[in-house]
Amino acid sequence: MKKRASKSSSAPKTDLRLLRTRKALREGLLSLIQTRSIDDITVRDITSESLVGYNTFFRHYGSKDELVEEIVADEFKQLLERSLPALMEAETKKQRFFFVNTWLRTGNCGPRFWWAEKYITLEAQLQP
Repeated sequence: MKKRASKSSSAPKTDLRLLRTRKALREGLLSLIQTRSIDDITVRDITSESLVGYNTFFRHYGSKDELVEEIVADEFKQLLERSLPALMEAETKKQRFFFVNTWLRTGNCGPRFWWAEKYITLEAQLQP
């Protein structure tokens, strides 16, 4: 009897179902926030929009807030990756703030940065 050659790889295996489900949930929430306040959206709304089971949601996230935090972290990472070169060229904190503020307010970042409005408002209040 021949032994099968093992396909050992140093790369971690990624479950495509997990990736598809998480992507569907993220896109469902992002779709809903286009028309409703985040506070008015429930887990049931997200799962309905995403075509994902209610219990499946909780296999991936502990709460709606956990999903929101993941989206915010990923979007912020993308924002930094896109804007870091220009931010590094700015000479002062005020120039960097102006760049980010203008970029967000002119819509160049798209509707996915809905959370940034609150950050910019808070940052503006903290400016001397």
